[in-house]
Amino acid sequence: MRTIPRLLGSLLLLLSSQIAGAKTPIVLYSEEGQKPFSYQENGEVKGAYVDSLVKILKKMPDYEVSIKLAPWGRAIAEVEHGESAGILGVYYRPDERPFLNHSKPIYLEEVAVYCNREAIKNRQFKQFPSDFVGMSFGNQKS
Repeated sequence: MRTIPRLLGSLLLLLSSQIAGAKTPIVLYSEEGQKPFSYQENGEVKGAYVDSLVKILKKMPDYEVSIKLAPWGRAIAEVEHGESAGILGVYYRPDERPFLNHSKPIYLEEVAVYCNREAIKNRQFKQFPSDFVGMSFGNQKS
């Protein structure tokens, strides 16, 4: 009779050690086509956000992270509906996205706006985006 509990105990110990060795899968999203930050090249996800994350993941060997690229709206929806653990390259806007728990920044970027003098004549720019209402913008893509 004592053999069965010992056998079950040994089996549980063996299973728990195999489970402990398994990596926890995590899916993260990033906005597609945002070179140099997140993009796909020859089927591989690349970019500055990915490079920063890879460095961090070296310190987290218990996780198997996959990064998917999607349009911004879909990436947000995937996280909001619990289909993804998070988003790379998201700005800190807790009022707009209360479902996100922000980590410390993994990448710092500087954003600049260049305007012609006539477009900004008699305007003050202290609050983004409200102070930019009515202006037209173009984005540069590499």
